[in-house]
Amino acid sequence: MTAGRAAILVVNGGADPVEGRWLDLCMTSIRKFTKWPDHRVYVWNNNVDDEAVEEIAGRADDTELIQAGPEETLTHPHADPLQRLYERARDDGAEFVVAFDSDALPIATGWLTDLIEAVRGGAAMAGAWRDELPADVRPPYLHASCLLAPVSFIEVNGLRFDYFSGDQSIRQDTLSSFTDLATAKGLSIGKWRRSNRHDLHRLMGGIYGDMVYHHGAGSRDNVRFWDDAHLEAIHEENTAIRDDLARFLLTDREAYLDWLRGRGSVGAVAAEDRFVFVLGMHRSGTSCLAGCLERCGVHLGDVSRQDPFNAKGNHELRDVVRLNEEILVAAGGAWDDLPGEVALGDEHREAIFESAGQLLARVPCGLKDPRVLSLIETWREAARRPTFLGTFRHPVAVARSLARRNEWPAEKSYALWKSYNELLVALHREAPFPIAAFDLSDPEDYVARVAGVALSLGLKPDLGALHDFVSSGLDHAPIGDEDVPAECRELWDYLVSNSRGLPVDGSFEAGLLTFLEDRRRFAEEWGEGPTAPGLASRFLGRLRRVFGK
Repeated sequence: MTAGRAAILVVNGGADPVEGRWLDLCMTSIRKFTKWPDHRVYVWNNNVDDEAVEEIAGRADDTELIQAGPEETLTHPHADPLQRLYERARDDGAEFVVAFDSDALPIATGWLTDLIEAVRGGAAMAGAWRDELPADVRPPYLHASCLLAPVSFIEVNGLRFDYFSGDQSIRQDTLSSFTDLATAKGLSIGKWRRSNRHDLHRLMGGIYGDMVYHHGAGSRDNVRFWDDAHLEAIHEENTAIRDDLARFLLTDREAYLDWLRGRGSVGAVAAEDRFVFVLGMHRSGTSCLAGCLERCGVHLGDVSRQDPFNAKGNHELRDVVRLNEEILVAAGGAWDDLPGEVALGDEHREAIFESAGQLLARVPCGLKDPRVLSLIETWREAARRPTFLGTFRHPVAVARSLARRNEWPAEKSYALWKSYNELLVALHREAPFPIAAFDLSDPEDYVARVAGVALSLGLKPDLGALHDFVSSGLDHAPIGDEDVPAECRELWDYLVSNSRGLPVDGSFEAGLLTFLEDRRRFAEEWGEGPTAPGLASRFLGRLRRVFGK
C-alpha cells in the first residue's frame, strides 16, 4: 500500500499576542514530529502585514503559503481559509487533509501516522475530541485544532470547511458539521481524548491523545467562550490564563508539557517514586510538613489529627510508631536514645513490608515518623525506591519544645538533635533530596516553600487548604536571634545551605506557583454566591479542581 499524500492545513490570522511566535512554533513542531513520508503543509495568512510569516513558511520546500488579498473580505476568518486551502490540497492530489490551528502543535512523533492509520482502520475521520463543553453549547465533536479526514469522505458527502450545520439552537464551532454527519450515519470516529493529568482550564492548555497540544484562543485577542460570556471578570481571567500559559509554552515548553502530562521534573510522582517519606528530628516540623503533603494529594492513612502537643495532629500512624519503637527497643535503644546499629528479625521486617504495602494501595502515599531515620534501609526497600523530604529546625527551638513536652535539659535535646540530623545529613549526602526549614514566623512564606517542593515532586498543591492549615500558632517555641549551639553548628550549616523550598525566581516552578496562587485568589474572590451563578460557576469549578477540591 502506498503512503498516500497528506495535506496539513494551517490558518494564521487574528491578533497574535506573543510576538508572532504562534505560527513559528506550530510549523517548527510539525516539521519535527511529522514522519509521514508524503505530506505537504498549506498555510493561509490573514495577517498580510506580518512580514515574518513569509519567512516562517518559506523555511521548508514542503510548505505553500497563500496570502489573503489586501482588500479581501472573508465571511469567517478561519472557516473560509480552510475551504480555500482544502481545495488547493485536493487539486494537488491529497488523499488525506488535516485541519490544524496555528496555536496547536504536535508533541509526539507519529501523530499524523496515528491519525491516518485510524482512518485506514475503519474510522470515517480522526483527531482531537472536544468533549469539555457543556451540553447547551454542543455535543462532543472533532475540533479543528487537529482533524483528519480522507478527501474521498469529504467529496462523497459534500462536506465543506466553511459550512456550519446542525441544530442552530446549539452554538456551533468550525468543522463541527463533519462530526454531525458522521454521527448521523453511525460511522466510527477516531478520538484523541484530552489526556492532561493537570488541567489548568477547561478549554485552554489541552493535550489530546498525548499527541497534540492546543493552546486555545492563542492567536486572538477576544478570549470569550460560549459558556462564560456574561461576566467581564471571567473574560479578563481567561485572558490572563491564556497569556500565562503562552509564556510557559514559549519559554519552558518541555517542563510545561511534562507538568500537563503529569511527568518529568515537575510531573506526577513517578511509579517508582510514589511513596514519600517525611524525615527529620522530633519537634522539627515533621507533623506540619506531613499535614501539608496531605493537602498536596499524598495519602497518609488513618493518622492522628488531634494531639495535645500538635494543634492539628502529629500525622503519624499509631501502628507504625509502635512497630518502629519496638524495633529500636529490641536493638537496645529508643526514640530518645538511638541505637548505633539495628538488625531486624524476620518478623519485624515482614511487618514493615506489610505496613508499606497497605499505604501503597493508594498512591501517591507518604509516611511520617522520625524513627524511620534509624530504619531507613528496610523502609526504603519496602516502599520501592521512595522519595525523601527532609525538615529541620533550629536546635534551640527544638530544645524549648522538648522542655515543654518532656521537661528535658537543653543538653539532652541538643545531643538528640545531633543524632537525628547526622542520619538526615548522611542520607542527603548519599543522594540529595529537598530539605525545608521549619520556620513559621511567616506562614505565607512557609506555604510557598512547601508548595514549591510539592510541585517539584509532581504533586498537586491545594493552596487554599495549605493556607488554612499553616499558621504561626503551630510553632509553640519560636526563637529570635539565638546562637546555634557549638555541637550542632556543622550540621546546622549543612542543612541551611542545602535547604530548598521556594523555587528560584524565573524558573518554571516559580512561574507555575505564582500562576496557581493567582487562580486560587480569583476562585476565592468569586466563590459560589450570587456573583457567580450558572455559566460562570463552570469556570470556577474547573479552577477549584486544579487545587484538588
